Amino acid sequence: MSKFKIYSRPTRVHAIALLTAAAALAASAFPADSTLMVDPKGNIIDVLYTFNGENDSGQAFVGVTADKSGNLYGAAAGQTGGCDTFGTVYELTASSKFKALHQFNGNDGQYPVGTVIRDKAGNLYGTASGGGSHNLGIVYKISANGTFSTLHAFTGGTTDGGTPESGIVMDENGNLYGTTWEGGSGSCSQGLPGCGTVYKIAPDGTETVLYSFTGGADGGAPRATLAVDASGDLYGTTYWGGDPGCSSGGGCGVVFKVAPNGKETTLYTFTGGNDGGNPYAGVIVDGAGNLYGTASVAGAYGYGTIFKVAGDGTESTLYTFQGNADGAMPLDPLIMNKSGNLYGTTYLGGVDGAHGFGVVFKLSPNGVEKPLYQFQNRGDGWNPFGGLTLYKGYLYGTAAYGGNKNDCGTPNGFGTIFKVKS
Repeated sequence: MSKFKIYSRPTRVHAIALLTAAAALAASAFPADSTLMVDPKGNIIDVLYTFNGENDSGQAFVGVTADKSGNLYGAAAGQTGGCDTFGTVYELTASSKFKALHQFNGNDGQYPVGTVIRDKAGNLYGTASGGGSHNLGIVYKISANGTFSTLHAFTGGTTDGGTPESGIVMDENGNLYGTTWEGGSGSCSQGLPGCGTVYKIAPDGTETVLYSFTGGADGGAPRATLAVDASGDLYGTTYWGGDPGCSSGGGCGVVFKVAPNGKETTLYTFTGGNDGGNPYAGVIVDGAGNLYGTASVAGAYGYGTIFKVAGDGTESTLYTFQGNADGAMPLDPLIMNKSGNLYGTTYLGGVDGAHGFGVVFKLSPNGVEKPLYQFQNRGDGWNPFGGLTLYKGYLYGTAAYGGNKNDCGTPNGFGTIFKVKS
């Protein structure tokens, strides 16, 4: 059984059930002029930026992307309160200077999700889970000269999707691919208006639904960014569906493949047992066609797993989180370096056990997990969310809360952008 509950419907905080005990914990801040902080194991974090909830919107539920010069690009989801905002796409220069590239107003989208991607020409692409002409989310582009445009506004109908909870990927021809949490032609047993879609947006802006989930054996409610291989095959996970007898009641999710012609193949079905369940994040693909990802809950200890699915569908559990210093509840995608080491974050765990503030971790090819940093909510932030990016031996990411900027009526802070040695 899962130790934690994740809400079955997206919310302003992307359907994450925060533990009351974790929210209540607070610690004294480091000196205001200090950006380097040390956890109890001697690991160091460099806080590059602390969100204030005003010009930067705050609540960093979206990871960052680095360019060749070390500039970072990302989005903050926005929040309600004294500084009610709808989200901001930003650049953080290599010298940690923040620049808002676009601030959403609700009509042009609201609450950006998924990691922002950048093409060779310097254009940025991303998604927002709400707003747009039908208030069901959009796919947007910000050109290198700063011009914002809506590439697609979702309608939620049977020939479209609605409420994207994931980012997008681009193939070598400039086509964009993503998933929607709801909508599509499939009837859905989970109470959603459609069980979600895999979609394609051509360079001319034409949107095509490649596949509509049914919520059955094929899975349902995908909320993770896709991976695309050299052949144009798409890989991802669904949060629900699969085996209806698993512990969550609505299915514990699947790993799937969608071919360029729209044919869907279920590669693996989670049982909610030692293999984990309800994957919140997507998968990555190595050169041999193996898939790697995280399951947010279940596993031997109930705190989630890291898994591998071979090309023939064989699943193996590479690591089971114990809810201690190693972390608990992995919600973000993994990244892999040239040596085969995997890196990721857990939303909880660390210095306070399963109720902790989250962990940045490394998993070596031989299955040894090493915490690289344990968040403390002492100016470093808490609840890392949005995934990591690797640049010149350092991992860059975002924490959704904390950072000691408690303006706009929030006691929890608006999050941070951080850097950790890999």
